[in-house]
Amino acid sequence: MNTTLKIIFVLIFGFALTMATGCAKQQIKYSGFLENYPDFKTGPEGGADWVYLKEGVDFSVYKRVMIDHVVFFFKDDAKYRG
Repeated sequence: MNTTLKIIFVLIFGFALTMATGCAKQQIKYSGFLENYPDFKTGPEGGADWVYLKEGVDFSVYKRVMIDHVVFFFKDDAKYRG
């Protein structure tokens, strides 16, 4: 049983190490989706890579937020384009 626990520990440690190196921050590429890229700032740890908030906006006047559905484009030659 002691050997089994060691094997499980090594597997978990190896998986965690693989995930940590595989999920390292990559260089962000400009997609061309926006005509210009406003002053994006680095996002919070564990959150989005880039964030943009307009300076001087008073968010306390808003009661609700509306978020549209997100559409992903995976491949240029995909049958469904969005």
